[in-house]
Amino acid sequence: MKPIGEYLPTPHQLLEVGDAWDEMHPHARAAILMMTGFAWVGASGRWIEIPAQARLGITHGFFFFRDFLNRVLPEETGR
Repeated sequence: MKPIGEYLPTPHQLLEVGDAWDEMHPHARAAILMMTGFAWVGASGRWIEIPAQARLGITHGFFFFRDFLNRVLPEETGR
């Protein structure tokens, strides 16, 4: 796996996750919060209402998990 420093989100990624978050259904938000260990945040609030440190942690966890899934899921074959 990559060094942990490579999973630090960029400001651009934080803004993209925030935009997606505000459009996302609360059930999807809850799944992401459970996956990243930030369930205490609650899935009903807007991105800007989440404490900054938690926003960074959620984004970090999301991109870390994405990299993990990319490593373990089989690549699509041409259909």
